[in-house]
Amino acid sequence: TGLRTRLAEQLRAGPKYKRGWFVGKTMREALLEHCWADGIVVGVDDKQMNKSLTLASSSDGGPGIMSSPDRVIQADDYVIFIAPSSTPAKGKNVKKSVTKFSAEASVKLESAPLEDVKDDGEDKADAARHVLICGWRPEWDESPELYVARCLEARKSGLPPGSSI
Repeated sequence: TGLRTRLAEQLRAGPKYKRGWFVGKTMREALLEHCWADGIVVGVDDKQMNKSLTLASSSDGGPGIMSSPDRVIQADDYVIFIAPSSTPAKGKNVKKSVTKFSAEASVKLESAPLEDVKDDGEDKADAARHVLICGWRPEWDESPELYVARCLEARKSGLPPGSSI
């Protein structure tokens, strides 16, 4: 399983597993209705930005991971997704499951007590951080100790107490 991108016009998705299904859909529709059994949409990247995945700004509807739910996907956009292959498998009854889960989540959110969140003005630089290292370098196949060294290097980079890699 990996983080992948494919042109929206080439990717199969939706209830009928149609090629190009994402084109013209909003990110909200893409997230809730893609109907894959083994993949999940995480964003959209435009043609000019396809060399660097970035965290999207929700206010401008721009490209990136966690794109604005109202952003409309264009034919030349790249859909960003997590799946075991570049062509996620069609699922059975996925839309029904997502609809049911969404309804259950809404009920739980409405009944959950909200805690007051206050900004105490303190710098959060000492807060624990949890780092996920993604990817693999070919040299790590022959020398796994280089991977371990890289993880230890990241650990020594000054992470606050309680952090994890």
